[in-house]
Amino acid sequence: MEYISINKDSKRRILITIGLLLFCRVLAAIPTPGVNLTYFKALLNMNASFGFINALSGNGLESLSLMTLSITPYITSSIVIQLLGVVFKRIQELQQGMKDDREKLERITIIYGGVLAFLQALAMAIGFGAKGLLKNYTWYWVLSISIIWTVFSVIATLIGKYITKKGIGNGISLILLTNILVSYPSDIATLCNRFIIGKKLGTQVISTILLLILVVFMFAFTYFLQDSQKDIQVNYSGKVQYGKTKRTNSIPLKLCPGGVVPIIFASTVLTTPILIVSLFGNIDHPLLNVLNSSYWFRLEKPVYSIGVLFYIALIFGFSYFYTNITVNPDDIANKIKTSGGNISGIRAGKPTADYLRKQMKYMTAIGAGALTIIAMIPIILAGIWGISSISFLGTSIIITVGVISETKKTLEMELKKDKYHYIAKKGGIFHG
Repeated sequence: MEYISINKDSKRRILITIGLLLFCRVLAAIPTPGVNLTYFKALLNMNASFGFINALSGNGLESLSLMTLSITPYITSSIVIQLLGVVFKRIQELQQGMKDDREKLERITIIYGGVLAFLQALAMAIGFGAKGLLKNYTWYWVLSISIIWTVFSVIATLIGKYITKKGIGNGISLILLTNILVSYPSDIATLCNRFIIGKKLGTQVISTILLLILVVFMFAFTYFLQDSQKDIQVNYSGKVQYGKTKRTNSIPLKLCPGGVVPIIFASTVLTTPILIVSLFGNIDHPLLNVLNSSYWFRLEKPVYSIGVLFYIALIFGFSYFYTNITVNPDDIANKIKTSGGNISGIRAGKPTADYLRKQMKYMTAIGAGALTIIAMIPIILAGIWGISSISFLGTSIIITVGVISETKKTLEMELKKDKYHYIAKKGGIFHG
């Protein structure tokens, strides 16, 4: 068996990635000075959507650490900038431009993320500070806390960008993955306390097996979903030395091109009114309870579950919207036509675009339905079982599976590069 060593550059990139991720976790463990550390725990237990946001920040909200906001403002900024590309031609030009244009757009996104972080931090410091978040509710502490959370949010973003450039994989995605993985133990502990600890041995065994089956099924289903796509075969006529031949290519239509973005959009729409009201008033209102996923599927108050319909509609709506702004059937059809290609049985030009649009709608409908299943399972179980949050079974799984799969591919490419360097160093593939 031939041994292929990892070269120094790859080792350095791996160590940089691990080191910076650990550094982010150290910052996340340092509490923000002057805050009431127990303040958010009750609020997070009252709203599962807040629990998901807390998971994205690596339990930053719950612990009120320096990384309270983490990279969530940057993620929001990225989504907003991407959407603005539909409205503003200049942003679209930067998105489709050369390397310098994309780097300029990235700087704009980081700056806008910093602005969002400050506004979010300021709103939290003012609203929640007046209700007990801050030990000393003065303008000085409000401003200080806002600056601290903003600065460390930007630092987290810059660390993510540095990992992407000098490390292995997408830095922002890896920080997000690390944040989510941190929340897994508490969610698992919640399930264990509810179904295993203190129960009879037979009940413990059955509960453990059923929970393992559920977790394995969720991860397997999510992996299948992320990896699923429909390949549209395109035929091209080409000339060779002895006549004509045909070559084929394919257009991959992913089942979920937006990934977790539609769910984040939907959760944001539901959470924002509750967050605004919680800043300045009492969130225990029937209308707000309809928007609060923690109240869904409770047997004692089934009327609140009507909010599920709104949530599902948002997921489907954002799935179609995001697919339409990221995949343009007209552009694809024009490229096929100018390249001399065609889809079997479909005329070039507008008929091809219409065919692709129809296939996209079909795939998006299936993908949105699958996303809804993944998002709804933990909400249903939490409502029936009376558990505040089991977020690791829902949206977090999509992020976890997606980032791990993406990083795995990046690492494999890095190892392949090392292998080629090893072969070249030994004298090439025919050496020996």
